[in-house]
Amino acid sequence: DVKLDIGKKVRSKMGLTDFLLRFINEGFFDSKKKIRDIMNRFEKEGINPPTSTVHPLLGRLVLKGKLNRDKNEEGVWEYSKQG
Repeated sequence: DVKLDIGKKVRSKMGLTDFLLRFINEGFFDSKKKIRDIMNRFEKEGINPPTSTVHPLLGRLVLKGKLNRDKNEEGVWEYSKQG
């Protein structure tokens, strides 16, 4: 049972990454987006993941060179397409 639960969790996170990659390809991140903007976009897709799940996925996409991350003048992280 434990393995099944962990597998489900991993698959759901992979699914969220797929959505983020799709958002990148569709141009959503062509302008800077705050976490609230990203969460609203998920909501429009009918998905309501916790912010605590999305933050690490965004960090991985930054490390992989897919997204940039910068703090704005308010000290809030903003994400945009790399390149």
